[in-house]
Amino acid sequence: MARPLLHSPSKAGPLAQSDPTDPEARTNRMTKPTFLYIGADKAGSTWIYKILEAHPAVYVPEVKDLYYFDKFYHFGADWYGRHFAGAPHDAAAVGELSHDYLYSAEAIDRIATDLPGVRLLVSLRDPVERAVSHYKYMLRVGRTRAPLSEALEIFPEILDHSRYAEHLTHVYKRFPPDQVRLLWFDDLKADPVGFGRQLCEAVGAPFFPDLPYEERVLEGGRARAPGLVNLLRKGGWALRAIGLSRLVGIAKYNPLLQRTLFERGRFDANAAPPADILQAMAASLAPDIHQLQAMTGRDLAGWGANPRSASSEI
Repeated sequence: MARPLLHSPSKAGPLAQSDPTDPEARTNRMTKPTFLYIGADKAGSTWIYKILEAHPAVYVPEVKDLYYFDKFYHFGADWYGRHFAGAPHDAAAVGELSHDYLYSAEAIDRIATDLPGVRLLVSLRDPVERAVSHYKYMLRVGRTRAPLSEALEIFPEILDHSRYAEHLTHVYKRFPPDQVRLLWFDDLKADPVGFGRQLCEAVGAPFFPDLPYEERVLEGGRARAPGLVNLLRKGGWALRAIGLSRLVGIAKYNPLLQRTLFERGRFDANAAPPADILQAMAASLAPDIHQLQAMTGRDLAGWGANPRSASSEI
């Protein structure tokens, strides 16, 4: 039976600051994360999580998106460490995926202080496609019913989360390039097995060819009751706020609950946003794309050039 991850007051700070004579502290220190997926959102993180969860030499908690370093740092290192208590001592890699760390300079600073040697994984997707997928997710869970043009004004994060170079600039100020592994969503779509090999290398685990690389992670169907789904989403954040992230993770991936809340079939609300809106989004993101190309050396000429609708599947 999994250990309950109940919140108990604990001083936040470096995870290595533990009593070396305390057996539990030694365990927490041995099983602290060796890698973190820090972003982007809507760029294959669920597929990545499922592959790492299935990998026999990798340990990830039951909970995707712990949000410790950005939202729940006040729970302290002991609370965070308990999420990794089940990691085998011989695991090749131990880590977690919280796709909002990339967007928080404070989170990156905390990671650099607490886990200075950790590997950071970043998956990057055509920024216009990512933004459209972000918007469609918000529609799906009932967070907004506004058309895309209005939603961009109400929720600036839809575009801001696609400004990768802006956010990576701070990451590279705190971490050397060899600790930051960039993965590309285009590679995942073109060759899932090859991407899986890159992922295993990035986390420091051996490649296993029989993992479910070819399984697609599709965006869920339309919410049967968007208001209820939005209420449950807020309830999930309330549970996270009192340290019950594990319960949220269990519910989030429960097949029966998902079938109850969402209709079957792919969700295609506003499948073709207006071309002028997409072009405006591409123009807004163009400077960041150019900066990212200079930063990484990757040819990104196709990004934003032919904006189209997008869903969050791989």
